[in-house]
Amino acid sequence: MDVVIDCAAEDFTSLIREIGFDVTKIVDYFSGTMNKKRGRMHILFKQIDEGKVFCDLHWDSPVHFMFMGVDYLIRPKEFYETELQKELQLRGFRSEVIGGFTWSTRKNKALLSGLRLPSMGAQREKR
Repeated sequence: MDVVIDCAAEDFTSLIREIGFDVTKIVDYFSGTMNKKRGRMHILFKQIDEGKVFCDLHWDSPVHFMFMGVDYLIRPKEFYETELQKELQLRGFRSEVIGGFTWSTRKNKALLSGLRLPSMGAQREKR
């Protein structure tokens, strides 16, 4: 699931650490994981504009690859609606789900290289 949040990457990092994610900085993006029963919630995020963060939020089964053993819709949406969105609102951050509910509709399609995005500015102007 793809989400754009109006905040700085540092503020978002602090927020998700508070709700239980382990966060690692990897060159030009961040990776956060939260272990759950039979898998983990995984979030890749980076600053795309000043004051805007792009997030790739998905669920990984213990054994997964691309679309096998990965949930881009049900668990991420539930997590976003019940936990993440509330925490964002409490801090005054606006967020918008912009899609990415299947492998083929995700903005981030990097397999082994982390978070790679097409030009987000062009995507936002189309709306």
